[in-house]
Amino acid sequence: MGDILLGSGVAWLNNAAHDELVRMQDASPKRLEQLSGIAWGRSAGASLTLHNEAFLASFLLEQLNVPKTGGERLRRVLERDFEGVDGFHRAWSATAADGEVEWIVFALSFLDFRFGIFPLRGCLAPFCTSPVFCWCVHPAVIRHSGMSRDAFLAAQWQSTGWALAESRLACFEQPLDLFSEPQSCASGLC
Repeated sequence: MGDILLGSGVAWLNNAAHDELVRMQDASPKRLEQLSGIAWGRSAGASLTLHNEAFLASFLLEQLNVPKTGGERLRRVLERDFEGVDGFHRAWSATAADGEVEWIVFALSFLDFRFGIFPLRGCLAPFCTSPVFCWCVHPAVIRHSGMSRDAFLAAQWQSTGWALAESRLACFEQPLDLFSEPQSCASGLC
């Protein structure tokens, strides 16, 4: 009781860890002052970090209890940009092994129109990307889970709701033609 069960039936997010994520969703001026002692609007960096953390926590909470099965879009992206699911898992695992990483974000880079894994430290999101999915490796959330970092990562990976990633990829497909090879701008103006 009190655990959030995901598609695999693995209980990896207990109430305390869930509550920490909910707390992270709060991007209010009052929370900024509590965290940093800086008045709202005085520090763009602190404000940006707070807003990014709130977005990532919301994004992750939205991903809970989603079916684990992905589809054709996701398979094509992983084949093209990671040499398949195994390549993606190796890249994800290498990123997760870095103890300084707080969030792992799977996102489309508008630099090369490829998908990548972006490790975030301090919630500073990379510029020119659009996130599709994220995983939390924030020490505070892991501590509240009562699990070791390795156990938390393994359980979170096993519980990844790929169906939502598939759905989010569908939002990119029509306007961006994601599945053809990236090309240079023909007019030279972009």
